[in-house]
Amino acid sequence: MREFREEAVRTKRTALSYAVVEGYVTGKRVSAALRLAGPRPTRASVAKALIGRRIDLGGMSFEYPEDGYVGSRFVELTLVTREGRFIR
Repeated sequence: MREFREEAVRTKRTALSYAVVEGYVTGKRVSAALRLAGPRPTRASVAKALIGRRIDLGGMSFEYPEDGYVGSRFVELTLVTREGRFIR
């Protein structure tokens, strides 16, 4: 997540939201999985490449054990008010 914050500052992005963070994290995980899968990735090669791996996004990590595809157990409950503010 350090990289996300640094990138947000570097690009002067001011409209940060949970959706933006979620999209960033998903994109980083997908790009890491595709890199690990090799030059011609398939569904099977991506899944195989993730097994036993830990992907660290600088403060948020995802693990893919051999017995499942959990990724992360992190959950943060957030409410969105009528005014569009987030309450944690």
